[in-house]
Amino acid sequence: MQGIVNALAYLRTSFSKSVIHRDIRSTIIILDGNNVDKLIDFSLLSIPKGELHVFDAANERMGGGAPEYIATGYITEKVDVYIYGVLLLGLLAGWMLNTPQYRYSPSFLPMLVNPYDEQNWLIKIIDPMSLKEGITEEHFLAFAQIALSCISYMAEDRPTIIDAGKQLIEF
Repeated sequence: MQGIVNALAYLRTSFSKSVIHRDIRSTIIILDGNNVDKLIDFSLLSIPKGELHVFDAANERMGGGAPEYIATGYITEKVDVYIYGVLLLGLLAGWMLNTPQYRYSPSFLPMLVNPYDEQNWLIKIIDPMSLKEGITEEHFLAFAQIALSCISYMAEDRPTIIDAGKQLIEF
């Protein structure tokens, strides 16, 4: 997911105004010939210079369930961080959405995963098939912690998208 976080960081730093994607989801990500993840669709919105947010009337689909977006309709840089965290959770725990007891969209993943985090049971959210791939539990748990930091309820508690990318590189 490093390619996605790099694309989001580019949108934040390469223009005079902060550009927000606001609709990151697995259906708009492809892998190139080198298995590098790429975004193929953009629902971009720019935040005017000197402002911290912009109101978005398309509230029903965009924003990926970020609490502040649902409450206010305001798009901020931290909304993309939240959506990215949901995407990361989907890689770890997306299988939970396809079980008889859970038939939800990915935006429900934070609600499903938080009780496991509170009980220190994060290893139980990981797709059992993924554990057979030879990746250590320590790496899975580090990845889960990055995802959980991105979906913090309070926007100010989330890392910037650049910091989330750095954390992914470090582990």
